[in-house]
Amino acid sequence: MISAFVFSPAELSDEIIQSADLVHVSCIPYLLGEPLPDRKSSGNNTGSKLLLSFPFISKGKAYRAFCERFGEFSKHFDGFTLQNIGDYETLCELMKAANISRSDIFAAGDVSLNITNASAAEFWRGKLDSAAILPELDIPEHRALIDRFPEGLIPEVALGARKIVMRSEHCFAAEGNTYKCGKCGRTGLSGGSLFDISGKEFPVVTNPLDCNSILLCPAPSGDSGAAAFDYSSKKAFFRVV
Repeated sequence: MISAFVFSPAELSDEIIQSADLVHVSCIPYLLGEPLPDRKSSGNNTGSKLLLSFPFISKGKAYRAFCERFGEFSKHFDGFTLQNIGDYETLCELMKAANISRSDIFAAGDVSLNITNASAAEFWRGKLDSAAILPELDIPEHRALIDRFPEGLIPEVALGARKIVMRSEHCFAAEGNTYKCGKCGRTGLSGGSLFDISGKEFPVVTNPLDCNSILLCPAPSGDSGAAAFDYSSKKAFFRVV
């Protein structure tokens, strides 16, 4: 079972939608005016689920706008991806206000929930449908934790993904202390890159609504370690994008 996380609607190719069982997509572009996907032409015809991710920082203009448009979003996505522990309470409140049953949506947990052991996974039993295991664990630790996941909660393993190094309320793309500089563009998807002293490039994904950003790994981790997992297994989703 395959899952994917994309930061831009432009990345929602037919190949991704048709090959992935779960597709997590950032909400930021949609909050900034990108047209919402057509559920009939997205995952529903292929059996995959298209999930909209909560803002990566749970305050500010983006979070308020996300909550205000939740009812609209629920008509265009099959569920939502939680990025912070407080997102679950918000999700419950939003579903209640919109008269949406929990059984009508798929709720997933992002790697930022820091699930590193069975106790952390157990906390989300009955709350989420799937939850991503922290990618910093090695393959044996991933395997052991998958086997100990509680019944009814599907584990996700982030292999070959553009892993997030840091979430920050600071805008890495801004020049100096200047904010609202417009450098990242309307959709916040071209925030440039940072380089370390060795020349490694760290792509930046920005949120112009609040001038905050996330820093990605220098490059995809490739297939390193991925072959050790059985991709035909139904016990876990393997996040490959």
